[in-house]
Amino acid sequence: MSTQPLPAPAPPDAPEPELETFRERMIRKSRAEPLIPVGMALTVFALTGAIIQSRRRNPTSMNHWLRARIVAQGLTIAIVVAYAYRVIPARPADGPLPPSPAAARANADAEDERRAFATRLRAAEEEHAAFESARTAGSAAGPAATPPAHPVGVSSAPTEKGRTDTQDTGKGRSGWASWLGWR
Repeated sequence: MSTQPLPAPAPPDAPEPELETFRERMIRKSRAEPLIPVGMALTVFALTGAIIQSRRRNPTSMNHWLRARIVAQGLTIAIVVAYAYRVIPARPADGPLPPSPAAARANADAEDERRAFATRLRAAEEEHAAFESARTAGSAAGPAATPPAHPVGVSSAPTEKGRTDTQDTGKGRSGWASWLGWR
């Protein structure tokens, strides 16, 4: 059980905050941005005209009304963007805005991934250098050094052009050809 005292109740004569109704808010927003409701009304008008022409089985006129709807909707979106551009404050003169906490975490995670990749790359380069030195020492002394193990189903045999082919050998059910149902 908490030992903290309960908060004091509000005095009985304190005014209760008034909540704005949907209608009041719609009127207030329409007065602040009068072109948006006009664009919405034009869009609905054009859509209604297209539906009526569709019911009358008049495809040419219906297509004209649908084109009018697209124009009205595009103008409405342009108006919304213009109002938003007017409302959004400009970037500070001293530089870009600071990153959000989520962006900072994402940047930190990306940096951790880069460091881990660099570590894996260094280890692979060291392993490759050791392999190459063992191979060159083995070719001078006798039998060749064994290459590192390849994944199952991958061949490293030289092709007719002399390059090493590391593609799927096609054994089993793996490979893109079996995904397409060709095998």
